[in-house]
Amino acid sequence: MRRNDEVLQQDQQVRFEDVNLHAVIGKELARTKRYVDYEATLLGSNKKREVRWFFPDGGQDSQYKRIHVMLEKRSPSDHFRWPLATTCADTNGFGVLLYRRKGAALADVALGPQRPESLRTRIDIALEIVSRFSELHGSRWALEGFDGHELTVDIKNSWRAIFDDCGSVVRQDAVEDSERFGRVRSETIGGTSFASDRSAMSQAIRTLTMSQAIRTLIFSSYPPYWPTIDSPDAKAARTSGDASRLGHERYITPVEEEGLRHWDLLSQEETALFEGKAVGSGSAAEMTTERDWESMLAWLRSKVLLTTCKHELLIDDKTFVKGTGMPEFCPVCKERQRAISSLSVSTPSGQRHIPVTDGMRIYRCMCKHNVTENGLDPVLVVVSKPGHEKALWIKNVSKDTIKAVDSQGKNRSVEPGGRIPIKPDVTISPFDVDMRIEKAAPPGF
Repeated sequence: MRRNDEVLQQDQQVRFEDVNLHAVIGKELARTKRYVDYEATLLGSNKKREVRWFFPDGGQDSQYKRIHVMLEKRSPSDHFRWPLATTCADTNGFGVLLYRRKGAALADVALGPQRPESLRTRIDIALEIVSRFSELHGSRWALEGFDGHELTVDIKNSWRAIFDDCGSVVRQDAVEDSERFGRVRSETIGGTSFASDRSAMSQAIRTLTMSQAIRTLIFSSYPPYWPTIDSPDAKAARTSGDASRLGHERYITPVEEEGLRHWDLLSQEETALFEGKAVGSGSAAEMTTERDWESMLAWLRSKVLLTTCKHELLIDDKTFVKGTGMPEFCPVCKERQRAISSLSVSTPSGQRHIPVTDGMRIYRCMCKHNVTENGLDPVLVVVSKPGHEKALWIKNVSKDTIKAVDSQGKNRSVEPGGRIPIKPDVTISPFDVDMRIEKAAPPGF
């Protein structure tokens, strides 16, 4: 048997039995304890692919059978780097043919040098993570483990997330659940389950979306007033900047102070998810589902206000209620802000107010209560008019015609791809949910 580092040689030809293809091996791309990835070129077509060669490790037969089950079943979506073919298994292991990898590992994007500064972008990536797990579980698959390297983020393509690790996916036909994204029983195959996936998914989302300030506040080994954040003493400590009255002989650091400011802007549902608390009865791992994160992240993204000077500002739902308006000056660059309209949305829990700024999105899960599928399909997006960046429109990016009432009170039909200008009293009603443009309020009113 050749050593692991000598499994395949550059310019070596490898035959894939399933499809009778030959690939010419190129340079090594990556290496783990289980496999090594190589560049590869299909013989006769010069198409670029990758070959993942799994080392023999005692569980080879199981791994080989698992890959063949993946070949027999369809990929959950085109966001999965699914096996294309395999070689025969022998004493040196076996190879899997894959499309080329794009992007960076989620683990590097979440905490590494490629972590985006924009909160909107980090939420967009988190929404991609939720979408991938929804697709995975909806097709009856789960993971053996998740540490952030199984997902790659295509930095150059709208931060799309791709499931990349074909060796960790396990079929879950034997796992029973009461509803598609609801509570699942603990029966598993190979030690995996939807519940364990959701726990790992939640941790990845928290790490990615939380600012440094919030992470420091929550995960500090010696938090100044955590977890009694809503107690009278905590509020007093926050106001005074003195945590000593809580029994801690130190002051609140500037980072912790900023973390508290952000934390105060989160709803009870949001703080529960970020703290890892269960949304319903039972354990958090069982009850925190893809649907929970879909709704929370979609609404959280709507709280990210893009200021006049293009800085992001996290706000709460009360910002556009009289008496609690936007700050008159941007807290980042100190530039005076212009008036910004808001979108008043009717929800089962009451009216919510969303700042109407370029790039704001309304998702399907924000329009319909208890959506079980396609909750993160964009329905509406705010766009600027080319050459007139200050002129904003609401664009219908769904596949359905949406009813609307213009500023003159006339009924309108907004076709897919159609737009309606942002003006006071314009009402647009996706899925019969009324969303009304409110008159722009001056900053600081």
